[in-house]
Amino acid sequence: MTTTTTTTTSTHCNTWVEIYSQTGPSRFAKDGCTLADCNVYIDDENFIDFNQLDDVDEYHFKIVWDEGQSQLELEF
Repeated sequence: MTTTTTTTTSTHCNTWVEIYSQTGPSRFAKDGCTLADCNVYIDDENFIDFNQLDDVDEYHFKIVWDEGQSQLELEF
């Protein structure tokens, strides 16, 4: 099963905070989010909480794509 996880951190620390995870095809993030509010929890592996970015001046994204036997990480 494919897992896509997006995390964020500020430039002032080395701590990544998981704000998004999805383990399969789903519309929960698209259907449950607006520009003003984006916090949807389905379970521990399927959630989005972009509201954590509301008071952050700067952040970085790290996407981890896990295919089970291999893993790809992108940071930007």
